Amino acid sequence: MLTDPNSASNFNSFLTSHLHLNLAIDFAAQILGGFVEISLKRLDGQAVIVVLDAAKLNVKAVSCENVQIPVNCAVLLQFDLLF
Repeated sequence: MLTDPNSASNFNSFLTSHLHLNLAIDFAAQILGGFVEISLKRLDGQAVIVVLDAAKLNVKAVSCENVQIPVNCAVLLQFDLLF
């Protein structure tokens, strides 16, 4: 099993099959804004939570299958899978 001491994510449980990143750059404010859509495949049949590193990010919204999920983002972002 692979490990990454710099990550709090559970990357061994899921595979990113597609990632769509849409960013807007505000050079004056030195801010990147935008959204990301991530398609995942479950590798661990027992895994029901996706943990994504979100350190130093200001996450404003999370949804899965068009269902809004409460954002509780300190160092990492977790949400229950809806499948």
